[in-house]
Amino acid sequence: MTELDLARRYFSLKMNDRERAIFETGIALSTILHLLHGMPIPRSRSAVRRLERAMEEVAKTQPFRRRVRVKIYPRARGGVYGYDVARGENVYASVEVRYGSSSVIGELRWIRRLGYPLMYIKEIKNHGK
Repeated sequence: MTELDLARRYFSLKMNDRERAIFETGIALSTILHLLHGMPIPRSRSAVRRLERAMEEVAKTQPFRRRVRVKIYPRARGGVYGYDVARGENVYASVEVRYGSSSVIGELRWIRRLGYPLMYIKEIKNHGK
């Protein structure tokens, strides 16, 4: 796979497949959060599911993405102006990236205790060369 990576030459020669997979995972999670942030959330559950699937497909278009899962948890609001927007508190994402001999699973989720939408590495696998 990395033979097809024309961008590899721009990265440090000291960077290994594992480090690049971690880097790409961070890019993917950031993309999801920042594309969604502030977007009005549809009121119907089926429309929310379509938005989640669309975001998954958008994230999968980036190189080296294997699996992407996005969940949006809107708060119910009443009235004609009562809609929720996507923000760190109500978005969850999981991304699996495979680069060369390494794969990484990263997650984005709201950590109440931190008061912050944390992006973190959940798992790292080495597949050998």
